[in-house]
Amino acid sequence: MKYTTWKKSQQNSLPHKAHCAGMPAVYAAFPAAAACTSVCIYIIEEKKMARLRVEKVQEAIKHEISKMLLHDVKDPRIQFVTVTGVELTDDMSYAKIFISMYGPKDKQDETWKALNKALGFMRTEIAKRIRLRFAPTLILQKDTSAEYSAHIQSILDKIKQEEKPAAEEAEHE
Repeated sequence: MKYTTWKKSQQNSLPHKAHCAGMPAVYAAFPAAAACTSVCIYIIEEKKMARLRVEKVQEAIKHEISKMLLHDVKDPRIQFVTVTGVELTDDMSYAKIFISMYGPKDKQDETWKALNKALGFMRTEIAKRIRLRFAPTLILQKDTSAEYSAHIQSILDKIKQEEKPAAEEAEHE
């Protein structure tokens, strides 16, 4: 979709919304730019409300999946799992669920397989609990930010230990 910005002198001759905040010029033409402000404000507010709804549904999905993993999913392979976030598309058809797992690598692989097996159950339960007309397709994504953070911290600690003897040698000289 192409977005166009227009000069102030061109506004009155352009189709409605083509000159407002970079909106796409694919809408029906309105003759006056004066009507534009109220209509465009309404459209912007409508988009904000839609995004607000998506954010609320994201939080509800995160909460419900966390509860499901804690209480409802009976697979013993699912242990030490945290739902760190959910990203929902604007049309709410896909939900990317970020999962953080702890423990040894082989246990994490077992947990990952069990989580992928439970996706159908989780999608059905999401539709029931949040009462959505269409349940989003769930996509699991490993969240490795905790591991990365621990790695960076270990590097910083190593650097600090290397600098400590050098500082002590400088003081003694």
